[in-house]
Amino acid sequence: MNKTQNKKIIIGILLVCLTVISGFVLCSYFQQKKMEANPVITIAKEHLQKYVHNAFPNVDFFSMVKKVEVVEGECEANHYWERWDQPPIESPSKHQCWIVKFYYYGPAEGSHLVVYIDKNTNEVIGGTQTR
Repeated sequence: MNKTQNKKIIIGILLVCLTVISGFVLCSYFQQKKMEANPVITIAKEHLQKYVHNAFPNVDFFSMVKKVEVVEGECEANHYWERWDQPPIESPSKHQCWIVKFYYYGPAEGSHLVVYIDKNTNEVIGGTQTR
């Protein structure tokens, strides 16, 4: 190979690296914008902020979030986040909810925290997490 070919290969490799890095940066940026734009995500995030500090005292948990998912479904009003160190509620009532999942880089594949938000009242009624 001559010097011209080597330079072209190096420039090609650099362009590929820049493209990959740019993709990660843009993905993170758009994920953050998505979180800011959806009021249900904002409610869940504000609620979790009170509790994740205990689990991650020296870390900004939401900077570790790689994906946020919002789906509709029926959920139990288990008041998980307020009662995480207490026995579960027996036969909690069921509600139509927004289920907000925050996937993060954690110890388990698919680590996530979940918040259940009642669709009628927009109040947090429960949730769960990977264990």
